[in-house]
Amino acid sequence: MNFIVKDGVTSRNTPASSKKALELAIHTLNVDGVETNVYLTRDGCPIIYFKEAIEGRPIIEQSFPALRGYNLGSKVKRHALIPLQDALDVFKHSKKKFILNLVDHKKNNRQYVEAIISLTTQYPEVNLYLKSDNEEIVLLLTKVRQHHQIGAVIDSFDSKLGHIPLDFYSLKRGNLEVHQTLQELAKGKVFMIEEVDTFQQLQEIEQQFHDYLSQIHCISTSFLR
Repeated sequence: MNFIVKDGVTSRNTPASSKKALELAIHTLNVDGVETNVYLTRDGCPIIYFKEAIEGRPIIEQSFPALRGYNLGSKVKRHALIPLQDALDVFKHSKKKFILNLVDHKKNNRQYVEAIISLTTQYPEVNLYLKSDNEEIVLLLTKVRQHHQIGAVIDSFDSKLGHIPLDFYSLKRGNLEVHQTLQELAKGKVFMIEEVDTFQQLQEIEQQFHDYLSQIHCISTSFLR
């Protein structure tokens, strides 16, 4: 089973989605990859961060130079926001999986996807997975398939996105229906299970889907291994 840590390995002095958090994650042998969100700045720069606003203002309303000035760390250790390109450079010489969650940018969705694809196609060596819960974004991604794995975040197998043929599907642990999941796994589908944050939850998934563990990625906000 693949174990994915959300936003990298963080600590009091290592904020989520910082370059140091990513480096710690990919050099931790028992972690198979990292997932983080991607946002577009006002001046068209894709950046990684764990939420859509900084200092109370949406990222899309701020320029990258302005955002770069924020200290995301502590008074002891300074950490700057990093562009997606810097994050891709971290994974360039690693076999670890880098999962990008693309969030709804409304009227800017096309520009947002084009900016990400334009950048990520320069890194064919990165083991990259792109996913979104937004139908427009998912369809835009499927039209420009390159070396990436494309997936959808779904609430259930009966959702519209769940019926689009994709490389993988992502859903919260609480939305899993074991019998139906087993049927989908038997068809060869690959799943990312979100919010697996305790050893007990991890063990339950291992027991429920033990014949299909190679098709499952557990995404955790905690470092369980």
